[in-house]
Amino acid sequence: MIRTLCLSFALWAIPATAEGPTLPADAPVTAPAEAPKAEVTPAPVSLANNPSRTVHWGVQYAAGFVAGAVAVPVSVYLGAWFGQLSNSLIWAAVPALLCFGIIPPLAVTLASWLAGNWNEKGTYGFWLPALATFVVNAVGFVIAGFAGVTVGVFSRVVVFTLLEALVLPAVSTGTMRLTAKNPQPLTMRDPVAGAGWMVPMSEVSF
Repeated sequence: MIRTLCLSFALWAIPATAEGPTLPADAPVTAPAEAPKAEVTPAPVSLANNPSRTVHWGVQYAAGFVAGAVAVPVSVYLGAWFGQLSNSLIWAAVPALLCFGIIPPLAVTLASWLAGNWNEKGTYGFWLPALATFVVNAVGFVIAGFAGVTVGVFSRVVVFTLLEALVLPAVSTGTMRLTAKNPQPLTMRDPVAGAGWMVPMSEVSF
C-alpha cells in the first residue's frame, strides 16, 4: 500500500518538474533595445555636386555676342561724332579712342559676367576677363584702322562688327571659365533640426 502511494506521487511530480520554471502572469515584457540611428549630414550645395545650377557657356557667349553686336557699331559712330566736335587733333582723337577702346569690351564682359553669375553669385570674376577683352579689342581696332574701316563704308562697319561680336565674347567667356571659382557654402547647425547648408547669394566678386 505504501509502495503504491509513493509510486503514484512520483508519477504525478515528474510532469510538473519537466516543464521548468515559469514566469508570473503579470511579469513585464521588455522590448529589445533599438540601435542608435546614425546622423545623416546633407551634402553642401555647390557647383561641384549641383551642376544643374551652372549656366551653360553658350548662354554666356550669346549674351556677350548680343552686347558686342550693339556696342561695336555704337562705339564706331559715337567716336566718329566726337571726332567732328573739335578742330584739335588731340581733343578729337581722345574721345574717339575712348569710345572705341572702352565701350565694346566693357559691354561684352559685363553681359557675359551677368549671365554666368545668374544662378551662382561670385562664380566668375570681372576684372581679369575685362582686361583680356580690352587687349583683344585694342588689337582689333588697330587692325581695323589699317584695313580702312570707316563710317563712310557701311559694309566694312558691318563686317568689323560681326568679327568683334564673335571674338570678344569668346575671349571674355573663355577667361571667365578658366578662372571660375566654386562658392563655398556656409554650414548652419541647429540642435533640433540638425545640419543645414546655406549658400551666400548676395556677395558679388569683381
